Amino acid sequence: MQGRPRCKPATYNVYTEYDKVPVLMTVKQAAILLQMSDRTVLNLIYSGEIEAIKVGNEWRIPKDKLLNMGVSA
Repeated sequence: MQGRPRCKPATYNVYTEYDKVPVLMTVKQAAILLQMSDRTVLNLIYSGEIEAIKVGNEWRIPKDKLLNMGVSA
């Protein structure tokens, strides 16, 4: 029986424990964690809403800055 092709299962990690989140995340890892596109994460970096570090030609986002984003004391 030929039907619609099966969908591939998601191949990304969703972090469920704080300790398992990398100390410095890539844009793709941050996008997965925040459930948004890579482009949106980059736009937030460029606008200053997410603090990030440029390493070579790639951005790295510190875990503590990302997970505390939008939380004010």
